[in-house]
Amino acid sequence: MSFIKYIGYQVNRYSLFQIIEQKTNNLLRKSSSAVAINRFHTLGRAVDFYIEGIPPNKIYKAALRMNVGGVGFYHKSYFIHIDTSPVRNWSSYQ
Repeated sequence: MSFIKYIGYQVNRYSLFQIIEQKTNNLLRKSSSAVAINRFHTLGRAVDFYIEGIPPNKIYKAALRMNVGGVGFYHKSYFIHIDTSPVRNWSSYQ
C-alpha cells in the first residue's frame, strides 16, 4: 500500500530528494550536528514533505503506523521526513 493511499490525501513534496555533493553536505554538518555524514537525501532515498491542511503530527503518526523505513517529524520546519532506512523514528521535540 502506498503512503498516499494510506493517509488518503495527495502528498505535496517539499523535496523529493536533494542532490548534494559531499562538500556541501560537509558544510551543512558544520552548521548542525543533526546532519548525517551519509544523508539519505544525497542518495535519493528520502523525501521531506508536508500536506497543506493536514496537521503534520497526523501525517507522522500515519507514517509510524506503516512501520517501514525512517520517519522524522521536524516541528519548527513543519515537515515530515521519510526514508528507506531500517525502521526508526525521531522528532525534533525529543
